[in-house]
Amino acid sequence: MSECVCLSCQVRAHWAAWGFKVSSRQGSIAEPAAPRGHRRRTCAPLRNAVEAQAAGFRPCLLCRPDRLPGLGIEQPDAEIAHAVRLIAEGFLDSATTDQLAQRIGYSSRHLVRLFEEHIGASPDFVARSRRAHLARRLLDESDLSISKIAFAAGFLSIRQMNRVMRNLFGFSPSELRRKRRRGDPLNPLDGGLRLRLPYAGHLDGRGLIRYLGARAIPGVETLVDDTYRRTMVTCGFPGVIDVRDPLDGRHVEVTMHLATFGSIVDQVQRVESLFGLHRESTEAECMLRRDEVIGPLIRRRSGLKLAGGVGSV
Repeated sequence: MSECVCLSCQVRAHWAAWGFKVSSRQGSIAEPAAPRGHRRRTCAPLRNAVEAQAAGFRPCLLCRPDRLPGLGIEQPDAEIAHAVRLIAEGFLDSATTDQLAQRIGYSSRHLVRLFEEHIGASPDFVARSRRAHLARRLLDESDLSISKIAFAAGFLSIRQMNRVMRNLFGFSPSELRRKRRRGDPLNPLDGGLRLRLPYAGHLDGRGLIRYLGARAIPGVETLVDDTYRRTMVTCGFPGVIDVRDPLDGRHVEVTMHLATFGSIVDQVQRVESLFGLHRESTEAECMLRRDEVIGPLIRRRSGLKLAGGVGSV
């Protein structure tokens, strides 16, 4: 594990870096720890956040790029886009790389080669990174025990989570929990589990919530005081998930009332899919703003997104 310096913290850039500089949206740049007088020529450009992790660089502990939405892979190549989407939806939580390759019509060897070529990491590494990011968020924003977090994030054992977290972050889960910022835990009075889910670009969260509320399925969905509420099933047990927009321009807040916290990663993915949290629409919105017909509408209602689906409930 290489120690890292994040230039974006020093220059107060908005986007964080994996290892050294700027966001994965522009191409991450990473280098081993160096004094403040480091030279730009010592920087090594990397294509995305996952490649930086696979190369041994850990996320900056100050600007926390692991809080950014998605897998750290922006606009994957068409050859692997379907596979990346399936991994983001949790396909590898219960399947193997061979089954993933068969699902999209490649051989396992060819799929791994494409991932190494376009992303810089294997499919299994991308899936481990996904689980580790959720575990880190649960360590920060909840008081769940480490054993519960391990299974909620999709790990098979506490030992597996310890190994992956040390490899990716350079610290054990207990050490990461001690480093969390004061005021980070979100503890609802009703005993639910509350998380902040980041989103890409702009999002009119309350507009989307009102849209879903107006089309709510009786007995499944409802709208309560600008909060979208939906029934879910986790590990065979029914539960309820509340989603609200705190209007901070970065997150939606999700409160889960579940009988078991096993595989919370699947419920998080369902909410992200329903609200399109991983879909970056800024570029498309900028183009539509210039249209003579719908441009004025887009300018008045920035951040509109089409609601997705949650799969089986």
